[in-house]
Amino acid sequence: MGLKYGPLRDFIDGKNKRDWVLIPVEDLEEIQPYIAEGYDLWSFISEYKSSLYEDFNKLIEKMRLKTGANDSENMFHSYRTKILDELLRDVDREK
Repeated sequence: MGLKYGPLRDFIDGKNKRDWVLIPVEDLEEIQPYIAEGYDLWSFISEYKSSLYEDFNKLIEKMRLKTGANDSENMFHSYRTKILDELLRDVDREK
């Protein structure tokens, strides 16, 4: 059964346009320490929306310089470190 009417149907049909910014969860986790230290979320969204994907690291660096926070404070850091350590350990075993 499809959507026959309502706000979602209007959105799908293009009647209600929104200026959406899709931010991957991983990127949200990346910026979390900087937002927690005072970087303005709306400033980030505006900069994110107007920049290329390749510029994400430049945005992170700008936030790091402004807040003093760092990547090790985000939730994914320990998981990334663990995965990298395990991969490197596997590479060392194969040598």
